[in-house]
Amino acid sequence: MSDTTTYRALIIDDEPDLRDLMSITLTRLGIQCVEAEDISSGIKALNQQDFHFCLTDMKLPDGNGMDFIALARKKYPRMPIAMITAYGNMEVAIEALKAGAFDFIAKPVDVNKLRNTVNLAIKLTDVPVTTLINEQQSSILIGTAQATTTLKQQLIKAARSQAPTLLLGVNGTRKDEAARLIHDNSACRDGEFVTLNCEAFSEQELSDIFLGTDPQQTLSRAHGGSLFIRNISKLTASLQAKLMDFLQSKKLIIEGESKELTFRLLCSDTPELHELASSDQFRNDLYHHVGVISITLPILQQRKEDLGAISQYFIQRYAHEWQMPEVEITAKAVQVLASLTLSTDTVELESILKRAFTISECDTIEAEHIQPISKPKTNDASAEESADDMISINPNGDLESYLENIEREAIVQALEKNRWNKTVTAEHLGISFRTLRYRCKKLHID
Repeated sequence: MSDTTTYRALIIDDEPDLRDLMSITLTRLGIQCVEAEDISSGIKALNQQDFHFCLTDMKLPDGNGMDFIALARKKYPRMPIAMITAYGNMEVAIEALKAGAFDFIAKPVDVNKLRNTVNLAIKLTDVPVTTLINEQQSSILIGTAQATTTLKQQLIKAARSQAPTLLLGVNGTRKDEAARLIHDNSACRDGEFVTLNCEAFSEQELSDIFLGTDPQQTLSRAHGGSLFIRNISKLTASLQAKLMDFLQSKKLIIEGESKELTFRLLCSDTPELHELASSDQFRNDLYHHVGVISITLPILQQRKEDLGAISQYFIQRYAHEWQMPEVEITAKAVQVLASLTLSTDTVELESILKRAFTISECDTIEAEHIQPISKPKTNDASAEESADDMISINPNGDLESYLENIEREAIVQALEKNRWNKTVTAEHLGISFRTLRYRCKKLHID
């Protein structure tokens, strides 16, 4: 907390002893406290001054905490609210988080939990409530389509909460970007953003991670930050059980001592995860635990009016990364893009745009530069033929490296023949100067 800023907290509870306990704890943190015994008194206090944080009990003499959250979210959106719930009443706690509560604290109140919650909530003071930090660097928030606007609002709400968040979307919808945006705008933004891809580890490696015995100490590194678990449906039943045990306790045995971790949980998968949970192929309790807040990322078909802006964003990024002049994509080229069915969403879109950018020899990308990615043959005979061809030309099976070596050799020979004049070399090879520059950069040809 800042040494120069005075923070104020509003405490609403009808139990004087509990109010005193929370007030004393927060005062020791340098926070001024105002106490209220019911919702009416709380609202009166809010009308008299601003507060940086609020603690409210669930059951109050003149209403419940849910009503207060609904009111406060509309009139005081910058103020994080923590709900105080009865011991073991997780259903109420989850409903409070879904309604917009920042976090919840169970009775009897744990002073350490209270301190941690307050410290995290105060960190949201400097975070905007209508925009997201770094949103201009994210392709998923470019444009003004309704699906894009809705996603932005959902991410803002998720960022201002400690609730476990599940990001669902087809491949290529950039769930990793969404997770990073939530982290960068959350109370945990100063901590590490730890990514755990369930497809990238063996069952034994994942088991060690969930038990905290892996050499990298993956879970410990997430303490104070965010843990992003990708492709969570790939976990076996045994691993799902181990993950659930850890998430319920958030404790690890480190060097013989039990350590409780604090982190923001983010998970991602495809929309089929819901069906897996419904058919008992994925633990239902784990599904509900990780998805207190659930966000489904829109596909490009839902953002067609943003396609021009999205495409220009990627093209500008390529020009910057490849140190090449910027070009504009024409309306007709965007129309061609819109007519394509992109099976891998923005991943395929990027492949198409990269190709268009390299083959264009003018200051614009025209409709004829937009060429869909050819699909691989699917019949068995063709697949066998392709496999045999690969073996015959490249015994090691690393076709991409093999082809790159051939291309690198051909370009270097042409450059040497033309005394490293790239303009003449491009003409000699029958490609554009931009294409040659791109290929040289990719193949590390100086």
